[in-house]
Order: sequence, then structure tokens, then C-alpha cells
Amino acid sequence: MSAPKPARPGQFTSTVPGRPDWRPRRWAVIGGSGFVGSAIVSRLMERSFEVKAVPAPRLVLPPNEDDGLAAAKVAAGSNEISRLAAELAGFDVVVNAAGLAEPDGSESSSIFGANGLLPAVVVYAATMAGATRVIHISSAAVQGEKHILDATPYVDPFSPYSRSKALGERAFLAVEPRNLFGEVDKIVVRATSVQGKGRKTTTTLQRVARSPFSSVASPGDRPTIVSSVTGLAEFVISVGVKTSAQPAIQLQPWEGLTTREVLKLAGGREPRVLPAELCRYAVRCGKFAGRFSPKAAGLARRIEVMWFGQMQEGQDSPPVDQTWVVQALAYNSAGSDVAHG
Repeated sequence: MSAPKPARPGQFTSTVPGRPDWRPRRWAVIGGSGFVGSAIVSRLMERSFEVKAVPAPRLVLPPNEDDGLAAAKVAAGSNEISRLAAELAGFDVVVNAAGLAEPDGSESSSIFGANGLLPAVVVYAATMAGATRVIHISSAAVQGEKHILDATPYVDPFSPYSRSKALGERAFLAVEPRNLFGEVDKIVVRATSVQGKGRKTTTTLQRVARSPFSSVASPGDRPTIVSSVTGLAEFVISVGVKTSAQPAIQLQPWEGLTTREVLKLAGGREPRVLPAELCRYAVRCGKFAGRFSPKAAGLARRIEVMWFGQMQEGQDSPPVDQTWVVQALAYNSAGSDVAHG
């Protein structure tokens, strides 16, 4: 059948209706060999689901595009839809775990193609293939410096990477998918600061935590959005199998750590506690430099999160199993990288 059409402006619905008899067994994970995708594939296999890792097509999109509906229309004309649909035929749930995780990356057609265009292409292909639920893994970076991260459509990107991820969300949600089996569920999962074995970000965090630069803004007990790849994988699976109604945009649950605890776990020792005002001044200087350099903007933001953390909705509820994030960050005195459950 033909691919679905982009939705009209204002057509986005904030809730995915329930499916009382929903029992998905077959999962396809686009980008299943990557950092996040491989963790999802692994957890699915442990639960005896049938799962297939699907390579993501390489797409390009001009980096000046910022309209989700326009990007969805570009995606509708992609030659990759039919090829991808053939790979996804017969699967109940499709997870898009692909993309370019380059927080310091500059504006390029490749980063906007991978993060901004691909999500809509995946919806079209999954719909054509007869899938019932499509989950797109986005990033909490789309909300930038928002005081409390949440699961609303609000975005405030601050870098080429976060702009590309925000565009991907809008394009994904702009598609109005319906196939021979009825409406197709579309769900965005915003990952937080995900850590785990083999991730460059985690290795860098451990290196900083073991260095003289390991520090937090006083008093050091602010909540942080640092999380584990296992926690993300478990959350994605729970979203995929849920039978009751759920939000179309969801935020990865908090894993309960503070700024001090993150650095202590990652470095094996207590970080220095710096005056908060001094830290705020340094961050302001870094953000000013970031106006002229994406790398400076990304570095300033990482330092700000290291010092001050960031809050997210749902922190009033008990955090998920902390074993995962503790294992993801744990410093190994023998010099090995991190591990995750």
C-alpha cells in the first residue's frame, strides 16, 4: 500500500489510546547494532521476544530546515521507504534507535538527515510494513536548559545536535500513520544523559571524574539526569508492551543520582565542591563562547550539568532500580571501562 501522508498542522494528539489485547512478540530495532539499539536488542532477547536489528539508511537534509511538517513531506518522497518497509514486514513494534549522537557536532546535512529526517521515514516504512506501534528514541537535549525536563511538546534546542533532534520529533509526530490494520501508535521517548559500556561520553565522564577537574557546585546534592542504557532499554520495552493509554511523548525515568554521586561513582573518589556563584560565572562565559562554536556550546552545557545537574518530572516518585546506573558508571581501578547490566 502507499505511504501515509503528513498530518495537517495541529493534528498531533498527545495520547496514544490503549490496546487491551495488545501482545506484541515481534520487534524490529533500527540501529540495532548501535549503543542504545544493541542494549534494547539484548534485553528483548533475554525476554524471549523475536527481534531483528535493522541497519538505518543514510539520509541527508539541509541543516537550515526547522519545520517538522516540511521535513515529513520530504521524508514521504524518500526512496528508502520501500526498502525499509521490506525489512520491517511482519513486525509488531518498530523502534528507531538510530541517529548521530554528536552533541558537539556542527550543522551538516548528515546530522539533520540522521536525526531530523530519518524518524519520519521510519514511520512511513513501518506503516507500509503493517506495524502497529512505532517508538522513536529522541533526546532530552531538545528542551535545552529547561529548569525541569518534562514530556510536553515544548522544545528549546541550543546546538545543531539538539535542533536536529527537535526537528526529528516534530517530523515524526507530523506523520499521520494508518495502515490496513488501523491506526498506528507513534511514541517519542526522550532519553536523558545515558551512560554505559563502550560509550565515549561515559569514558570521558570517568576520565574527568578521576582528574583534578572533578567538581560540583555547592552543596553538591542537586538531582542529575545521568542514567543508564539498561534503564532506557527497559523503559522502551515497557512502552512497547503497554496495553493502557499512554502519552505520545515520554521522558526516560529518573534513576535517582545527585551531581556528587555521579562523579564519586565514575571516579572512585569524592569530587571537589566549588562555590555556586563561581560556577555560574564560568558557565555564562562558556555559553558566550558557544555562540561562536558548537563545540564550546556543548562543552559549556556538559560542565553546567556536571556542576548543577538538572531536574526532571517524576522525581517525586521512587527512582527505578539504581543497580543499572551504578554499574554503568562504576569506576574500575584496573582501568577498564564501564559495565552495565
